[in-house]
Amino acid sequence: MNKVHKFQALDGIRGFAAVMVFFYHYSLEFFDPLSLFSGFYVFRVSYAFVDFFFVLSGFVIAANYLGKVNSFQSFKHFTQKRFIRLYPLLFVTVMAFVCLKLYALYFTDFNFNSEGYSLNTLFLETIEPLTFMNSTPIITSDNGMNPVSWSISAEMIAYVTFALVGLMIPNKTWPFIALIGGGVLFMVFNGRYLYTGDFGFVRGGINFSSGVLVYQLYACRSTVGSNIKRLEWWFILLVFSALGLIAFSKNELWNLLLPVMFSFGVYVFAFEKGAVSGFLKRKWMQYLGKISYSFYLNHFIVLWVFHQIVWRVLKLEPSPLLSFLGGGVTLLLVVLVSSFTFKYVELFCSNKLKKRFGF
Repeated sequence: MNKVHKFQALDGIRGFAAVMVFFYHYSLEFFDPLSLFSGFYVFRVSYAFVDFFFVLSGFVIAANYLGKVNSFQSFKHFTQKRFIRLYPLLFVTVMAFVCLKLYALYFTDFNFNSEGYSLNTLFLETIEPLTFMNSTPIITSDNGMNPVSWSISAEMIAYVTFALVGLMIPNKTWPFIALIGGGVLFMVFNGRYLYTGDFGFVRGGINFSSGVLVYQLYACRSTVGSNIKRLEWWFILLVFSALGLIAFSKNELWNLLLPVMFSFGVYVFAFEKGAVSGFLKRKWMQYLGKISYSFYLNHFIVLWVFHQIVWRVLKLEPSPLLSFLGGGVTLLLVVLVSSFTFKYVELFCSNKLKKRFGF
């Protein structure tokens, strides 16, 4: 279980996906009052790249652990390693958000979009992500402290499900097909796909399981033809087309295209054969991929602080120039903050905990 499979092109897409999620949140009226960014339909629906993270995670986890979590000891080691990977930065960003909300609650007139927001509400919002429950309705149906952290809950639940399947069921394919089928039926029955703080674990499970199946398909192909290079460009066209359909459709269930689309993309780019893969393997794209977890958990905090300073403290008048400058400045700040947390939270805590658990 020590050999790690690396896919550089997919790491590059991971960084790009994190930036796209940033622009999705920046395009919200809360941060972009002139709606300049939401006018571009790709930004308006780039929440979809969270689903890409799930598919990619399922693929990479299967590449490194499929068939290897087959005993209680290996189950224990796998879940410990996943916990070590996720929890330190999750804890730090949740606590940072707690501090910001306490400041807003007691020292500003900030509207929390919730009547009667109190310390009790704040306490529940804090407990949910720290117990990986904020993609389930067990405590509340809210996203929890740091709104993007619901997906980390869904990710951890997907990890545990993957390990339990490996531990209890010899077949490596049908359980994940069943998980996808059950999740899709749940969504179709309820007419909804964009679950987050209530049943986000279902959404995460569908995409993660899709990634596991994609890896099994990838592992069966010892060679591929030259056409795989062209498929990289076809995937890009598919992304723009599918996101356009989702953006302009009134039926939320069109989002069910996302697991299929991203599964295709992960499969194609896993071979790293085309010009787009070459671009994704450039150093700066690889660096974005490396710090993408920090980028993802930090970006909403930086955006929130930007909102407070620019619109509430300085009380600047919204303008197109300020919106575009704000986007560039906050993006750079997220990269800088994430470079710090990657080194001094992710790596530092990971090394300490690995020694503590004997890895």
